[in-house]
Amino acid sequence: MASEVEVLNVAAQWVAYRRLTCDRDKIGPAITAPDVLPGIYELAKKHGVQAGPPYARYLRWGETDCDLQCGVPLTGPVPPEDNIVVDYYTSCRLAMLTFVGPYSELGKAHDTVIEFIKANGYSFGGPCWEVYDGPGNPDGTATTHVCYAIEP
Repeated sequence: MASEVEVLNVAAQWVAYRRLTCDRDKIGPAITAPDVLPGIYELAKKHGVQAGPPYARYLRWGETDCDLQCGVPLTGPVPPEDNIVVDYYTSCRLAMLTFVGPYSELGKAHDTVIEFIKANGYSFGGPCWEVYDGPGNPDGTATTHVCYAIEP
């Protein structure tokens, strides 16, 4: 089940992330490894900074593997540590679709957003990313926000 594609203006924000290369079918285990998302949340907690929902920002999508940034938004900066990068993302405009379903069907949500961007005269403004609302539901579904930066 997917919502309608929305066009949103996103404010600039601090983020902390790890850069990974992994097989496309192993993204879940890669981002939940102890030194990735749990390590990033621990770093934020250690410095008294609140961290938001996790995201994966896809820098390259290959035939069998991908390069991505796995991270979280922060309410402020923290010192980088143990291969965790702290950065400040500038504001942007994006096309976003909220998808509720199994991760195996996320490709359909991406296709819908890509079609929307092309049909409405936008151009792509950078890598796409997914924002995750928790680990998923007992029925195997999860809520994922599929996002693409766009330019007029």
